Amino acid sequence: MAVIRAWLRGGPADGRVDTIECAADGSVPPTVVLPQTGLYLASSDEPAPAVNHIYALSDDDGDDGDDFWDVVYRYQPHPGTR
Repeated sequence: MAVIRAWLRGGPADGRVDTIECAADGSVPPTVVLPQTGLYLASSDEPAPAVNHIYALSDDDGDDGDDFWDVVYRYQPHPGTR
């Protein structure tokens, strides 16, 4: 399967460059979901459900003044969060 390198902007992975799998026809997915990972530290006996962080394909080049990154995904905050 073909992959491309994409720039993730905003959210917990801001500034990260990651590999994204392409479809059989070479197109990139419209969204990328990054599952929440890490330790659970809280006063409750049961952890809250994990939050998946969603990044949507953007039509810009990252607003950095160059065209180095052809593929940019921007963070889509969950409703009710900042």
